[in-house]
Amino acid sequence: NRADAAGETPLLAAARSGALLDGCPRPPGSPRAAGDESGDDPGERCLARALLDAGADARAADDARAETPLHVVCGGGGAAGAAKFVGGGRTRGEAAALLLAHGADPERPDCGGRTPLLLAAGAWPPADAADYLDELRSDGELDVVDDVPAARPGGRCDAAEVLKAILLHHGRSPVDLNRRCRVAANLRSGAAAHELTALGAAAAAGRRAAARALLRVGAAPAVAGAGRGRAPLAIAAARGAAAVVAALARAPCAVDRVSPEDGGATALHEAARAARVAAVAALLRCGAVAAAPDAA
Repeated sequence: NRADAAGETPLLAAARSGALLDGCPRPPGSPRAAGDESGDDPGERCLARALLDAGADARAADDARAETPLHVVCGGGGAAGAAKFVGGGRTRGEAAALLLAHGADPERPDCGGRTPLLLAAGAWPPADAADYLDELRSDGELDVVDDVPAARPGGRCDAAEVLKAILLHHGRSPVDLNRRCRVAANLRSGAAAHELTALGAAAAAGRRAAARALLRVGAAPAVAGAGRGRAPLAIAAARGAAAVVAALARAPCAVDRVSPEDGGATALHEAARAARVAAVAALLRCGAVAAAPDAA
């Protein structure tokens, strides 16, 4: 667990290298560690398990970014880090499950205020944690997309599997699914500081499967998912994510819920203001009242 001058432990260095689940040789004939399910080949074990079995702390974070290995697995390294994952047949979800089993905290915020749960639920890949520091310390352009269509160079970047691992962990060790994270201003993209829940992040990213998964395990659709008191339904409506709107509207939440901090606007107001025709249609099908006025 000894860190270098930047506070980076060997386990965190392995996560940032992309080789956290890469196979490494084990002396022939050596016994498999208790609970070791790292692969069928008795001559290999993964790098993460080797470090964790030797006592590496899965909760340790570095000094500057406040990132843990779980943040990195959840995409905290940005687009550049997302392209590095090397796991052979293993996925990021398996890496997350391994770290969680060894005490990693899915609710610990990084320097930008983002928890691993928030990273796993939102747009993929998330912005680099360095973009939230007082000085930008990373090069290259951001490549933030709304979902995870396929593999990227260097390995599978499967946000859905990472989120699944965290939600399965939630069943054994409860996580605050409705926590509003205070996300700092992003200096590279210019995004202002804001508050966001995991369900709000899924709504903002247009990730229907993520939203449905969070709802199934107890995320509350009526809890404000972002600043200005906007519910996840209103966030999805403003984005025009009709599929997410339909999923949220079927949950036990008020389709015509107003946001007092946002001028009494409903989700239908948000969709109409942004000219999101598909979202407007989805809300009307789910019973939204077209004549409902806002506070003005």
